[in-house]
Amino acid sequence: MTIPVLICDDSSFARKQVTQALPKHWDADLSYAQNGEEALKLIYQGKADVLFLDLTMPVLDGFGVLEAIRREDLPTLPIVISGDIQPDSARRVKELGSIAFLQKPVQPEALEQILKDYGLLLLSDEKQITVEEGYDFGDWCQELANVAKGQAANLLARAIDNTVELSIPSVTMVEKGELRFTTLATDKDCAVSQGFIGAGIAGEMVQLFNEVDSKAIQNLLYAGEEYSDESDIEAIMDMANILGGAFLKGFCEQVDINFSMGQPSIKTQSDLIQYHRLPAERLSDKILIVDCHYTIAETIKCEQLIMFPESSARALDLRAKALA
Repeated sequence: MTIPVLICDDSSFARKQVTQALPKHWDADLSYAQNGEEALKLIYQGKADVLFLDLTMPVLDGFGVLEAIRREDLPTLPIVISGDIQPDSARRVKELGSIAFLQKPVQPEALEQILKDYGLLLLSDEKQITVEEGYDFGDWCQELANVAKGQAANLLARAIDNTVELSIPSVTMVEKGELRFTTLATDKDCAVSQGFIGAGIAGEMVQLFNEVDSKAIQNLLYAGEEYSDESDIEAIMDMANILGGAFLKGFCEQVDINFSMGQPSIKTQSDLIQYHRLPAERLSDKILIVDCHYTIAETIKCEQLIMFPESSARALDLRAKALA
């Protein structure tokens, strides 16, 4: 008997990854949704006996979908596949009725075992799941950032025993002359900058914090220790190292590249303005910017920008096509 299966994720690359991970001869009728509202409409139509569900999505996120399924007793078995792997997220999805919680990128063996455990793996010699062709570089970058960001948030959440709220990363290509407006049109007072390079790809990570959050950061990282103005920078650097190091590690693992990282340094807004001011003849050069936002312990804000010059963006694009 053919099983109606719905894959819900805002990333086309992630939907393709899940489709590729499914058992090839599973007797399933696949449908797709880009957000929670679309997913609920398809569930109402009977197209989701099994639901593979992302958490971080626009319009309606995965938690909202799980709440609706539970509230309305909808006939679907939800399996969460997410980059947000924080302990609190895993606890919430279990409480809301998800039968399993899998980490992105999903592993075929783990997915198949869940289907077997719940008696859902009905195979057919006549059917074979096919994966739609197509590739979008921006979507690929966004999904890689989403997974890496989830790993960074998980590490920090465990270190501070608190939650880190995640949003969808954005990916843009800007003129180098516009870079200062992208990175500095904020109320952030302090930035930690760190370069990285590997396999012909070079980039820079800039993490922006509000200086007024420094005391709260110290309280989270050094609970019980006496507060001092002198340790403001140390606390910001430590938090930036946790987030930045884990993000780059997660990114590297997905593209199978080892980045060598430079020494992080503190920069003020005026430093960054001077640092990114370029001669007029080079203003036409472009930079790929991956922009991530974290809300830490409900109040502390961090903006994380990962920047690649145009030549490195082209190298990443070739890497993506090779891995696709």
